[in-house]
Parts: sequence; C-alpha cells; structure tokens
Amino acid sequence: MANPTHNGNRPQYFEIIGRINDENAARLVESLETAISAGHHHLVLDLSGVDYMNSAGLRALVTLYKQVERVAGTLTIANPSDRVKTLFALVGLDSVLDIEEDSLSSNSTRLSESDSALPYREVYYFS
Repeated sequence: MANPTHNGNRPQYFEIIGRINDENAARLVESLETAISAGHHHLVLDLSGVDYMNSAGLRALVTLYKQVERVAGTLTIANPSDRVKTLFALVGLDSVLDIEEDSLSSNSTRLSESDSALPYREVYYFS
C-alpha cells in the first residue's frame, strides 16, 4: 500500500496557458481539487502563459489557496505574466500569495518547453 503522505511532500506542477475567466475557472479549481484530494498538498502554478484573468480567476486562486492551507500545504504562483502580476498588485494578492519569478527552470523556459522531466506535471490550455 502506498504511503498517503508521500505525494503531499512533492510539488504538483501545473502550467496554465490562455485565459482564466468565468467559463473555465471552475474547471481549473476542480482539476486542482482533484490533485489536493490525491494527496498533492504543494501546488505550483506556472502562470507565464496566462494572458488574461478576471475576477473568477482570482476567486479560483483564493479558493485553492484556502484549500491547501487547510491541509497544511502550499500554493506557489510561478512566473506570472506581466498582466497577471499587475492584476495581483491591483487587488492586493501579491502580498497574500507566494509569487516566485523564474522558479521552475534556470533559463526561464516554460514547463512545456523544458527538457527536464518534472514530477507530477500537468498542462492546461484555456481559451
């Protein structure tokens, strides 16, 4: 039998590409809730490919932040696009969320372009 805390100690990487809005924010939350339920309590979201996010996207991130906090996990926002960084600053989430620049690769390539294999990696495209 697998150790139920094993997955919780390794980060689950998600690369999000496109737009996060009313049409798909719930789907994003549902996907990440599945990872949390599977024992992945340290989530890293690469938002370098997100060119638009509205209030539904912000709500989704706050929801996920609260959920990983409940299981003593972490939510890290990696490499947010300039638009997303500006949005976070406008609403004050830049002081709440753990935001890291260039944290996933030494040469700043996106996960899907990286030659290095990252454990527990998923890519989501939203349009």
